[in-house]
Amino acid sequence: MSDIRGTIFLSAGFWVPYLYGHWIIVKTQDLASDLPWLNYPGFLFIPLLVLLILSLKNFEAPQKGFDWVVAGLSSANLACIFFLLLTSTWSPLILAACFTLAAFGQVYIFLRWWGRFLETTVEKVLQAFLVGLVMTSLLKMLMSVLVDHFIVLVVALPLMSALMIRAVPAGKTVVVRKHLSFKALKSLWRLGVAIVVFLLLWGFLDAVTTIFAGHYGYSSELSFLAQGINIGFACFLLWYVFIRKGTLEYNRLWSYLYACLAFALVMFAFFGTSQIVQVFTGASFQIAHMLILIAVVDLSQRSFFPPYILFIVSEMAYSVTDWSTGFLIAANNIYSLSSEVVAILFFVAIAALAFFLPQRVPAATGILFDLNRYIPLAEEQGKIESSCNALANQYDLTKRELEIMQLLCQGRSKPYIAETMYLSENTVKSYTKNLYKKLSLHSKQELISFVLSETE
Repeated sequence: MSDIRGTIFLSAGFWVPYLYGHWIIVKTQDLASDLPWLNYPGFLFIPLLVLLILSLKNFEAPQKGFDWVVAGLSSANLACIFFLLLTSTWSPLILAACFTLAAFGQVYIFLRWWGRFLETTVEKVLQAFLVGLVMTSLLKMLMSVLVDHFIVLVVALPLMSALMIRAVPAGKTVVVRKHLSFKALKSLWRLGVAIVVFLLLWGFLDAVTTIFAGHYGYSSELSFLAQGINIGFACFLLWYVFIRKGTLEYNRLWSYLYACLAFALVMFAFFGTSQIVQVFTGASFQIAHMLILIAVVDLSQRSFFPPYILFIVSEMAYSVTDWSTGFLIAANNIYSLSSEVVAILFFVAIAALAFFLPQRVPAATGILFDLNRYIPLAEEQGKIESSCNALANQYDLTKRELEIMQLLCQGRSKPYIAETMYLSENTVKSYTKNLYKKLSLHSKQELISFVLSETE
């Protein structure tokens, strides 16, 4: 019961800051067409840039003594934004000042929770993020029903965060098996390109439909449909990873998001700038944000960089892409897309999916690798290798079968083996089938148990 309670509290680190920013974006989306620069995501860049400069100087993360002060100021500022919009007494400069304060408050909340994420295993953080995804979706449904009355909960968000983070005990720095080198991190550039392209395509579609048709959050039926997709995705992964004990391939999760984005483009071709398009762009972005954050947690725990650098850079990328696409659409008065432009965007999505996501890079396939996989300890590696060599001689295994057996015993999946050995997955499956047949085995778990028994 304590684990469930801890997961629920930890999930607040995802849904509190996310909903905080989402409410501001929804309430101020009408301003985008008249004042393109007054787009809230762009204001997040200011505190993130300050943090980036401080991080390069190895700054200390904020302590809990500031929580209630920041929470009180943030709640008052959110109430002020609501009052200004409700009474139409605002000026662009006053609202920009409120947005800047709101951005500092949101980044502070995220930063405080980030310290807890770095002290928690990736498995527990993923579980908390999935619960947070469900919570975010349920609260978005509630927002579409309550409309202006939802401000009561929004104002309470910073205070709830300050209260809940105290209920999550500070842990110790997670001990990882190995550190990622700078060279390994550089090898992730293709995955980074695929994510940035996704954010740009998403921002472009979302900005066009929002300016022309309004935000789908004002339609309870469409909001329920979009959030239903998110809840279904989160519940499936919770079942698959934590009940069925399945393993995840990070790149494939992004492939599914690209498929959702491609479907949004198809819907755009049929319905034009309709809110139905936002059902798929909105659902996919919420999941995309979660996938970015969980990858950054994983990489931050295994890299030599200061712990907050990767988080800050990833959030800056979101801020810049979202603001720039919205500004481009509004400044150029683009209210619809021709069939030719939709075809080009569809081609870009397919090209990114084909050329950037299927990486043969261990650093990319290593994201979320520890989930539900057997990973031999350092002292076991030599014994397993010797045992595999002995079994290869005893059962007359080919060189390829030996290499695949060694990788399987390291906990590697067939897609990973295919990428690192430059083979197709069907070829790896064929080799694995022959390997199991020669050894009279039926699964990877049986193979690992058999090899480990030989080491003894």
